[in-house]
Amino acid sequence: FKYKGGSISISYQHLWSPLAEAIVKHVPKTMAPNLITVIGTIIHIIGNLSLVIQGKGNDLWPFSLLFFGTCVFVYYTLDNVDGKQARRTHSSSPLGMCMDHGCDVLGVSFIALGVAQMISIGD
Repeated sequence: FKYKGGSISISYQHLWSPLAEAIVKHVPKTMAPNLITVIGTIIHIIGNLSLVIQGKGNDLWPFSLLFFGTCVFVYYTLDNVDGKQARRTHSSSPLGMCMDHGCDVLGVSFIALGVAQMISIGD
């Protein structure tokens, strides 16, 4: 299996991809790409749950918003690192692609939940 993706996004070409390339050089080759995906998703969920637990809108502490933003940044960085690791170790697979994209869908759902908390939507 060989994934043939691509991106014309300026942020991917100039931020996410170079950052992931620099980080993946420090990741042990024995670390499975799916493990990187799961770690990133867990960090993302923790960041979002920190907002949900705390409250809404003006009740949120500035530290919580910084923590949320940091968790989202780490998630997106690791989301790029896992693909680079899979190609680096020649361990790309349909399961890995499904897992990566499944966690992306979960991540978008949690982003919506976090933003809803920030702007005080819902109960």
